[in-house]
Amino acid sequence: MKEKVTQKSAIPFKDKLAWASCDGMGTLLAWNIFASYLSYYFTDVCGLALGLAGNIILIARSCDTVTDFLIGIAIDRCHWKSGKYRGWLKIGILPMTIGLPLIFAPWENVSMTFRIIWIILFFGTYGCIWNTIVCAPTHAQLVNMTTSVEERSEIIGIREVFFNVGMFLVSAAFLPLVKAFGNGSERTGFFWAAVVFAIIGFLSMGINYIVQKKYELNPDGTSKIIEAQGKEKTEKRNLIGELGLIAKNRPCIIILISVFLANTLMTIKSAMMVYSFKYYFDMENFYAIAMGVFTVATILGALLIKYFVRIFKDSSRGFICVLILSIAFNTAFFLICRTIGPEAAAKSMSFGVLFFIFIISAVFQGAHYGFANLLVPNVIEYGFWLTGKLQTGLIYGIYALDISLGAAIGGKLTMVVLDAAGFIPNIVQSFATKNGILFGTFIIPTIMAAGQLILQFFFGLSDKKYQKCVEENEARALADQAQLNE
Repeated sequence: MKEKVTQKSAIPFKDKLAWASCDGMGTLLAWNIFASYLSYYFTDVCGLALGLAGNIILIARSCDTVTDFLIGIAIDRCHWKSGKYRGWLKIGILPMTIGLPLIFAPWENVSMTFRIIWIILFFGTYGCIWNTIVCAPTHAQLVNMTTSVEERSEIIGIREVFFNVGMFLVSAAFLPLVKAFGNGSERTGFFWAAVVFAIIGFLSMGINYIVQKKYELNPDGTSKIIEAQGKEKTEKRNLIGELGLIAKNRPCIIILISVFLANTLMTIKSAMMVYSFKYYFDMENFYAIAMGVFTVATILGALLIKYFVRIFKDSSRGFICVLILSIAFNTAFFLICRTIGPEAAAKSMSFGVLFFIFIISAVFQGAHYGFANLLVPNVIEYGFWLTGKLQTGLIYGIYALDISLGAAIGGKLTMVVLDAAGFIPNIVQSFATKNGILFGTFIIPTIMAAGQLILQFFFGLSDKKYQKCVEENEARALADQAQLNE
């Protein structure tokens, strides 16, 4: 079965905002919290050992990769009355909203065993079931909304703005909310801060659910997705065969690996940043301010995505340029810190030269994270042109798997780096440990970005080639539909 929707008319800006806020912020607020504070919550608040905390994150997110893949398969096979993608959101939004604060339930006077079981149960089901049910279909909605590179680059830019707004809210407001609600108890504070962020996510996802109706359903309630029936109608979808089709799609393989690397490095950097400010720079109180400015800079970088595409006249070339600049500034930041030492680096981070480099690196980071998301719909369309199969659900299932696996490995690597550096919570760290924390925060993510850069040179799908594929796909879909009408 071929499934295709083509949107030629311009998408209303409010619709772009609705999808972008849901995909960039609503579905990911929890993961921003996890990336920035879950390791800290496990080790410093709950008192879990580093190894145990890392294993919980690794196992839970690894299980999540399985369900991500299964949901991707199910998306291509299921049609809900409320919409092919909206139906999944209808199931998952409410449990996802309730599940987030339950992870941080402020149990007092309970055994460590009970606390560990509770965390495993609710953190595990949140990622493996509820978040997965919502995230992958939301990603897939973009393919359904438009085939225009120009519009997609704008939407992805807005999406990255909302992602960074979410990061800003988490970095600038979450810990202050923990202190405000906790009244001296971080456990209580984490719970109520999570309630606030769960409500924000619910509103964002709910608005997108309402807006997407026009893209998935006709006024009479029938699906807008064109189903060109023919020989494929009677063929069963063979998973091995479909994976074989993806294997033929080299740009798809490259960008999916790139998404995995991006989410791994993002998880490590986000988790390590709080340790760097608290222990390397000894500027724990400056963390919220610095990360607030950092996040504003990443928002600017996200807004620049469409201009990078215009300047270099190609999405892939723009991505390569951004990767080079991101690698350069992060490496420079690390080398300066190592050269001048923690005390001098802390002074320079107080709105000095080092702080300026830190913020410039954030601009390119904002664009860096967005480019891979921009290219995923392109490789789906290219795969449809190449094989005659539109594998939106399966590819976005693997995409979601990449996010979960990247978070799992990134979370585990964070604990490994801290352990290897000799980190012990809530004490003054040795000079070697401080340098290990700095290395984990900036150089390990930079090495992974270098891997993305190397891969991107072999991407091979220019915007011109993509546009040609879109035109041929549209012509083929119209021809198939004409045959059905005869």
